[in-house]
Amino acid sequence: MAKSYKSKNILEKNQTRHTTYDRLNRWFEKNNYRWLLGVLAIALIASIFSFDIKPSVDGDDTSYVLSAMRIVHSGQLPIGFRTPGYPIVLSLFIWMFGINLIMLKATSLFFFLGTIISLFFVFRNRLQPIVLSSLLLLVALNPLMLKYSHQTFSETLFTLILIWTIHFILQANEKDSTKSTLIAATLTMASFYVRIAGVTIAGVAVLFFIYQKHWKQLIIYVIICAALYSPMKIYEWTSGSAAFGQASILMLKNPYTTTEGMETVSGFIDRFANNIFNHANYQIPTSLGLPMPQELGFADGRFMPNASALLGILVSLVLVIGCIVPMIRKPKSMLAFLSFFIVIYIAFISVALQNIFATPRMLMPIIPYLIIGTLEGFRILGNRWVKVTDTETVSARAKILVLIAVIGLTFANIIGTKESIDESYPILKANLGGNEFAGFTEDWTNYLRACVWIKSQLPIQSTGIICRKPELFLLYAGNYNVYGAYKVDQTNPDSIIAKWKSLNMTHLLYDNFQWTSTLRRYIQPVAEKYPQMFEMVHQEGSQYPSYVFHLNYNATNDTSEMRKESR
Repeated sequence: MAKSYKSKNILEKNQTRHTTYDRLNRWFEKNNYRWLLGVLAIALIASIFSFDIKPSVDGDDTSYVLSAMRIVHSGQLPIGFRTPGYPIVLSLFIWMFGINLIMLKATSLFFFLGTIISLFFVFRNRLQPIVLSSLLLLVALNPLMLKYSHQTFSETLFTLILIWTIHFILQANEKDSTKSTLIAATLTMASFYVRIAGVTIAGVAVLFFIYQKHWKQLIIYVIICAALYSPMKIYEWTSGSAAFGQASILMLKNPYTTTEGMETVSGFIDRFANNIFNHANYQIPTSLGLPMPQELGFADGRFMPNASALLGILVSLVLVIGCIVPMIRKPKSMLAFLSFFIVIYIAFISVALQNIFATPRMLMPIIPYLIIGTLEGFRILGNRWVKVTDTETVSARAKILVLIAVIGLTFANIIGTKESIDESYPILKANLGGNEFAGFTEDWTNYLRACVWIKSQLPIQSTGIICRKPELFLLYAGNYNVYGAYKVDQTNPDSIIAKWKSLNMTHLLYDNFQWTSTLRRYIQPVAEKYPQMFEMVHQEGSQYPSYVFHLNYNATNDTSEMRKESR
């Protein structure tokens, strides 16, 4: 299944070459470009029919758009929390086409189609035709890939850059090429500036060059990566602040309640173990397109919490086999490199991310390699079944297992994609028909309508808004002075009020979100001590309503005077 299938007959020489597997393999080899065009058509149609023109309620996608807008309008680079690469790319499209959310979302569709094309050209001489063709189809139909093919998240661009980064790293090793090494290092840092997880491919490349004893490539690679990282270090030295604030967030026990303090060594161990179990039970099989119950995604720290997790664990076990065996038997091969990358990437996010952030979205950039690893695992199991140990042979049993795996994964992905289209297409039609809030739950609809009310009723120059999800507020209300209550960082009411005053906050947008209580917990100490401080000026909705309160700071003085008189 690995490199140079054309130059070496990796099928069993003594077997008749008329199995379904062999016939398909020859057909895909002869019709590879036709297959690519067909897969691209499938991906385009599926993405269009599941397209979501609304911003995601996560808020992350909107924050990227807002960062890109600031680059265009004020030249302000988004340094300080997230990596700046993706907003810079989005800013180019804003500069050319203006602020058009549908157009910006369509860039992810462009990157998604580019991912499929790139996989074809990068792996067409490294994988068997049947494996490559299956890979393209499974990526095109993958519900998770399709979901982010119309969202302004950085994962789709990151996935595209990773493919070519891996290509040039492998090419630098295969051809001992300085040019490929330079390109590989540049793309590595491009991936890092799009997502911090790009550091994983850098670590794998360094270890790969060391193992291969390609010292010249290693030195060039490290020097270029260090040179391209140096602007961030210069920024940190001159500004006295961290270039990427996300790193400090990940060191906390709870990112939404900073009063719990920093994570301990034992806490990181527990975090890692919980995330690994979660990946085995839910994240990995879900990212492959298997229909796993969503409740498994919240089963922290439990290995196989129920019978439904058995399927996920079995698939994850096949993937482990497909990764470990190449690393042991052919450590210098492409499959070993991809396997090592999968292991390092999953280990990195398992340590770095708190368990509450566990989501298949984090695995999306490595879905192509998870598919390759899983199919390789089935090939290895098929060979072991008939006691074939040759690392490049595809035994008759292996052919059967690989075909069954491809058919099963394809069927599961088709079902998942159909469900996504059935859910998304009616909402898309309603949105295009003028109902901009179609698809939002009642609590979100009331929140967004309250944002629109603020835009129409409160002057932007003299209004400061405290709210949850400030990214969505800014998108719907405009460029107000806004303070986002992401976390509970203090509980003293007078300290909280002093902070509001220093930020010139005048109003509170009090949500009724059913998925979080962060704002309520943040406001509670002030409301208990100074209830008269909050003067309601607007209510939006009756079920799960949102409220707009004016902040009457004089009420704090009145309360203090009353307490003095009572003494």
